[in-house]
Amino acid sequence: MHYAAKTVEYIFKNFWRILLLAIIPAVSLGLFTRPAAIFDYYTNVDYYGSKHDFWEVFVKISFFECVWWKILIGLVALAIITAVSLGIILRHFKVGQFSFGKALTYLNDNIIMVTSVFVVALFAITLAQFLISGIIMFVAVFATSFTQYVVFSVIGIIIVYFLMLILFSIGMMWSAELLETGASFFTGFGLAMRKIRGRVFSLFVGSIIPVSVLFAEACLFAYLNVSFAFVINIVVYLFIYMYYVAFIMVAYYDISGIEREDLKKVNIWKR
Repeated sequence: MHYAAKTVEYIFKNFWRILLLAIIPAVSLGLFTRPAAIFDYYTNVDYYGSKHDFWEVFVKISFFECVWWKILIGLVALAIITAVSLGIILRHFKVGQFSFGKALTYLNDNIIMVTSVFVVALFAITLAQFLISGIIMFVAVFATSFTQYVVFSVIGIIIVYFLMLILFSIGMMWSAELLETGASFFTGFGLAMRKIRGRVFSLFVGSIIPVSVLFAEACLFAYLNVSFAFVINIVVYLFIYMYYVAFIMVAYYDISGIEREDLKKVNIWKR
């Protein structure tokens, strides 16, 4: 909870400015993701059909909308704003100045790194969805009752998500290392792995909190079948994006032992 507490503290101190950074990403995520897809699948599951059609299961449990243009628009907007957001927060940590004035510079400096990390993340998420679809079909073949089918497949899904969140925690530190040092893709990964040795669980705990909130909210409103669930998802994504874009740099600076200028009362440019 250490990194999570520091992240929340940073967000409260800079709430409105970080909120502005999160609006477009939140709408983008709401446009091309389906956080309640797993819940919807088990609510409307075809127990016998799941034994035969892998692609149907994959589509139904997919975190992403199956409309290519929504995914494309959402990812492009997310990548652009994330590149700018990380640049702004990094500068805030380095010199104590939170400024939107160099947005194009941050975009130019960070877009390749952010896009590369996003591609790796998309591949990992897609692989996880393949694994989950395989688990669902495998359990469906051998389960002797619907209850067994649900229980054992859900256990398998939780294990996959657990591993994914650990990788996600590592990936955030990898991104911060690339951003801070300008190291090459693979060199940055090696540096990040050395720094987080013994801290992976702490990062995992800090990472799982927002995801748990999103999943709980999505399942609740899917269960209630409310018409404004899409709007609620966007609001939740708003705070999740604010959390993660701050968490990446807060955790990295804390782990690296780098002094943060934003914590000082006097801006170094005004001394």
